[in-house]
Amino acid sequence: MKQIQLLLVVETNVMVKSDDAYYAWILKNYFSGYVSSQGENGLRIRYGFIYMDGKTNYDSARVKREIASARENFKRSGETRVVYCFDVDNTTRKNADFLERVIRFCKANGYCLSVAFREIEEVLDIPSLGSKHDRVLLFRQKYPRKNDFPSDRFFIALPEVTKKRGQTNFGLIIQLLIASELE
Repeated sequence: MKQIQLLLVVETNVMVKSDDAYYAWILKNYFSGYVSSQGENGLRIRYGFIYMDGKTNYDSARVKREIASARENFKRSGETRVVYCFDVDNTTRKNADFLERVIRFCKANGYCLSVAFREIEEVLDIPSLGSKHDRVLLFRQKYPRKNDFPSDRFFIALPEVTKKRGQTNFGLIIQLLIASELE
């Protein structure tokens, strides 16, 4: 059975690992019947993370190398899908231009683009207090299971996701990837 590797390219760095905690929680709580971190239990889709160390590094040689290496290492098992996960901090012209460059980059490379407006922590209703590490701990305490969280924030299509704070299209992207891979 062919497996699918889902690479989530996140803004954080490997030391902080804040974004991956949030995205892993969404996958674990909303898509556990389809997706796992190790591909266990016969599940066909496994996920992993690539760390940009800042959103402006989305097309850096290091990030491209890590994606290529992960794809190469998984080639015998199946195919890889790449999802870039970005926060859109505000809707200034500068940020709109940046997002347009990212969209072109993702399209040119066949990648998906997940956007959280304004940041994934806001989508998950985590206060902007303390360090990133403190925010992850607070999140885990606040939402120990999925029934504690309003899921409608995860399934907003672009460009609507950038019109209201606290939304993302991440869940919609994962749903579409799962549907296309399991057909």
